[in-house]
Amino acid sequence: MNRKDALRLFSVLIIFLLSAYCMYSITFVLLDIAKAFSVSLSAVVVAVTLSWIGGAFGGFIFGILADKFGRKRACFCPSFSFQFLQF
Repeated sequence: MNRKDALRLFSVLIIFLLSAYCMYSITFVLLDIAKAFSVSLSAVVVAVTLSWIGGAFGGFIFGILADKFGRKRACFCPSFSFQFLQF
């Protein structure tokens, strides 16, 4: 493995570790989130779970689209749909 491959592997592992840190650290603030939004703890847990599931499916689907049409076009689609759904 040369230096360039090692840096690529390191960058992928850092992204994975940061996402895992986010996933596990949110459990410490679930009660605070429920109190801040005046909802039950189970509603917050369902919302977080659906967010993770949506991210997994979205990453898979838009990864395939990025391979087929290019990253710029594939990144535009979820960004535009998110902005459109906010209105």
